[in-house]
This record gives sequence, structure tokens and C-alpha cells, in this order.
Amino acid sequence: MIKAKIAIGKMHITFEAQNMKDVFRWSGIYANLPKQCDNCQAENIYLSHRGVKGYDYYSIKCGQCGAEGKFGQAKEGGALFYKYDTKMEQYVPSQENAPKQSVGDF
Repeated sequence: MIKAKIAIGKMHITFEAQNMKDVFRWSGIYANLPKQCDNCQAENIYLSHRGVKGYDYYSIKCGQCGAEGKFGQAKEGGALFYKYDTKMEQYVPSQENAPKQSVGDF
């Protein structure tokens, strides 16, 4: 059994692997995650999960500005992978569905 430790933002994760191939697989995903937020450069980032309407969403999130970087999930086996082709971004609600206000509304 091999033990390894990885830092994600200010948090540290220790994991055990059966062999060096498993260490490479696991650390290949998590060792290369951003060390700071792409949006505000804060180091206060952490792994996040939320379930919505029966679906699971995995991300890395900034505790300072709320920006989020997304993980994908493999169809076979369900392994997670970080979507390096996108940056951590803050959620901005769509203005299409926002209630309309006229000049006299308060």
C-alpha cells in the first residue's frame, strides 16, 4: 500500500493506492488542479459537490469570489476529470429570465 498527499488550495487530501500506477492515475487528476482561483487569484479553493434533480455536479470552487471550475464524469466507470479547457468563472444569472422593470417601478 502506498500513501500520497496532495494539496488542493489550502486543503490537503491523503490517499492510499495499491501500486504506483494507481498513484499516477489519481494524482494525474488532482495534483494538477489550479492552485488559486482563475478569477480572483485567491488560494481559498476547495472541492465541491451538489446534487440537483437527481444529477451530481462536481467542481472546484473559490471560497472568496464563488468562481467555479467544472469536472466531467466518464460515461464508463464514472471517473472524474477536471475540465482544463475552461477557467474558473463566477455564475452570472441570465438576464433573459429576469423580471422586467419599468422606469416607475421600485
